[in-house]
Amino acid sequence: MRLSTKTRYGVRALLELALAHGQGPVQVRRIAENQEISPKYLEHLLSALRAAGVVTAVRGMNGGYELARAPSEIRIIDVYRALEGPVAPVPCTEDPSVCRKSDWCPAREVWVEVRDAVEGILESKTLADLAERARLHEAGKGSGMYFI
Repeated sequence: MRLSTKTRYGVRALLELALAHGQGPVQVRRIAENQEISPKYLEHLLSALRAAGVVTAVRGMNGGYELARAPSEIRIIDVYRALEGPVAPVPCTEDPSVCRKSDWCPAREVWVEVRDAVEGILESKTLADLAERARLHEAGKGSGMYFI
């Protein structure tokens, strides 16, 4: 399974917001520069995340984006679903009716296990977890850049 740039960049942008949580909105320009993401593409991602209730937009000269909830309340699965949809390696794992063999297919059983494993990992990690990892990395390396 390969994650798209939508999810990778979306998580990186949200990590930026998690690290700044409680300090007010973060401007798109700052996120884009720090994470080396095109501002236009970033706006597209943040729009989808806003529609999903993950971030809020603040208008005005000092505006930008903030997390809609505490970093500890935003799971990586929330981000994945907002940007990608369901975790489904193949369509029949979400909708068995798409294949007449779904009720007895041994391959589908494996794909369901893959889906469940990936969902379990993404459910268990929050933005707070990633922010803590970034802080530990930054403290140990002295680097201001972090990428996931």
